[in-house]
Amino acid sequence: MASGEPSPGGGAARRPLHSAQAVDVASASNFRAFELLHLHLDLRAEFGPPGPGVGSRGLSGTAVLDLRCLEPEGAVELRLDSHPCLEVTAAALRRERPGSEEPPAEPVSFYTQPFSHYGQALCVSFPQPCSAAERLQVLLTYRVGEGPGVCWLAPEQTAGKKKPFVYTQGQAVLNRAFFPCFDTPAVKYKYSALIEVPDGFTAVMSASTWEKRGPNKFFFQMCQPIPSYLIALAIGDLVSAEVGPRSRVWAEPCLIDAAKEEYNGVIEEFLATGVDPDDTYNETPYEKGFCFVSYLAHLVGDQDQFDNFLKAYVHEFKFQSILADDFLDFYLEYFPELKKKRVDIIPGFEFDRWLNTPGWPPYLPDLSPGDSLMKPAEELAQLWAAEELDVKAIEAVAISPWKTYQLVYFLDKILQKSPLPPGNVKTLGETYPSISNARNAELRLRWGQIVLKNDHQEDFWKVKEFLHNQGKQKYTLPLYHAMMGGSEVAQTLAKETFASTASQLHSNVVNYVQQIVAPKGS
Repeated sequence: MASGEPSPGGGAARRPLHSAQAVDVASASNFRAFELLHLHLDLRAEFGPPGPGVGSRGLSGTAVLDLRCLEPEGAVELRLDSHPCLEVTAAALRRERPGSEEPPAEPVSFYTQPFSHYGQALCVSFPQPCSAAERLQVLLTYRVGEGPGVCWLAPEQTAGKKKPFVYTQGQAVLNRAFFPCFDTPAVKYKYSALIEVPDGFTAVMSASTWEKRGPNKFFFQMCQPIPSYLIALAIGDLVSAEVGPRSRVWAEPCLIDAAKEEYNGVIEEFLATGVDPDDTYNETPYEKGFCFVSYLAHLVGDQDQFDNFLKAYVHEFKFQSILADDFLDFYLEYFPELKKKRVDIIPGFEFDRWLNTPGWPPYLPDLSPGDSLMKPAEELAQLWAAEELDVKAIEAVAISPWKTYQLVYFLDKILQKSPLPPGNVKTLGETYPSISNARNAELRLRWGQIVLKNDHQEDFWKVKEFLHNQGKQKYTLPLYHAMMGGSEVAQTLAKETFASTASQLHSNVVNYVQQIVAPKGS
């Protein structure tokens, strides 16, 4: 068992956190009853045919959880987040015993309970209750094949066309379909893993260190505590590439974008039980959060002081999960003069209003310094929306020095003004081939939306190519919405493209696109 170590926050105990009492309705586990000190995965990857049965593709092995009981009156059961696709075949319990260096692991009973469409509870029963502060180790033998957390690609779905590929997708609540866990950002822990792969394959993980152990095994360690959803595994015909003086990327050039979305946690949204957190994603928390942080900086009145506060905030709460209330308490303590002024309850700008009231932000930051960058893009878009194109005025605007965000803003304005007068989109594409033939995903998305909104069918192939070469939800769903909201030709394109790419998309993306292309009840 792992030696004693401090709590995941690192260092001495700090202020009581609001997050310590928060309920995570997206988790079926009893994560408040235990401290997870360490997780170890020992898994073997098999690349066989899809489906159940001997020899089918899957990951099999053990998950070992080092725990400390936090219940003052003890606990009789451990509940973990799991998924029906994850088959647990055995559970064992190892408990500390005086005078025994390595106590034996004894088999224990377990069962599952329904929870939601995206998971279930795995319940491990203790023959005798564990006492408060007791250390114990739970060993779970399991296998996972097909499911939303572990994604398998056939050789023909990769650029190399020779070997299959497998990767895990943990965010938001899918790693419970990869290994039994406390699948909540409220729990952070260190982990290690030993991964066995077939000949000629390489494994990579979201870990601090890794080493090869023999021809077919890779060992990984994450030395900082992280939430379950950040544990990621990929196995395939991987090669390394230097992308900077101190950076290296391992990649399988495949037809699906397996990159994980960055987690942006200052404000945590707690959902109604049974609602899949993935279904709630939108841009509102990002935009409203930006306005709120800008307002807090405005209250301080000095950007250098606010920057110093942000550094102190990161240092105070690193490797912890917190709520907005924890952040705001720290803000008011850092700036006692603002706390004395009661800036948190200024009428119309109450902090509670920011966090809990829907609608337009009560404060909008001054974005006028950006006018010099954005106004030319807006004016150029207006020129392209005219019935008669002013070619001379258009040619007078040089877009070659523009940054990507300026081009994105320009295309957003074009999209808002679409459909344009007949022929304008064709001329637009011919005038700016750096946009219409761009390889940047943000530009390709917007050009595709413009093409579809204007029914510019000679560029429909670019939409199809983009959807065949990536499967990122952020880019895929808007294009399918645009196709199904367009002409009959665009709708046909949507159905044909989906039929030919569904096998290479993540199961969540498949479900979302299915709802767009053929909604239930239609």
